[in-house]
Amino acid sequence: MLQRDEFTRAAKRYGDMIYRLALTYTKNPPEAEDIAQEVLIRLYLAKKDFQSDDHLRFWLVRVTQNECRKKYRRKNERTVSLDEISELAEASEEDRGVISAVMGLDRKYRQVILLYYYEEYSIDEISALTRIPKGTVGTRLRRAREILKRKLEDNG
Repeated sequence: MLQRDEFTRAAKRYGDMIYRLALTYTKNPPEAEDIAQEVLIRLYLAKKDFQSDDHLRFWLVRVTQNECRKKYRRKNERTVSLDEISELAEASEEDRGVISAVMGLDRKYRQVILLYYYEEYSIDEISALTRIPKGTVGTRLRRAREILKRKLEDNG
């Protein structure tokens, strides 16, 4: 079980990651905020000893995914404005096209792109987190890159 100061440090360190992950699922900033709060409440109430920061981070990603799935079952996917996404990522004008293209991907491709490039998980770690075979994770990354390349070439 985390002590108050440990929880505060974890919330500050991983809060943005939780929110970004939730936003990729929901495409709705208020819902993503709600999910992030739910995940942090679950962390605060968790009677679990985390062996390392990686173990804690892994747990937070898994809980965030589960919370998103619960919400997703109840609601249809919604769109989020490019301005909201750009504020989140603090992106320059040059990055707006990339962010828009990533957010335009199917959820299964967005998920692996976010975890691989933004959260810097390896394919093995993504496989373990998502319970998707390594080969499938690699295939989804490859396909996502191909789709993004086409989208960006068409817009560039």
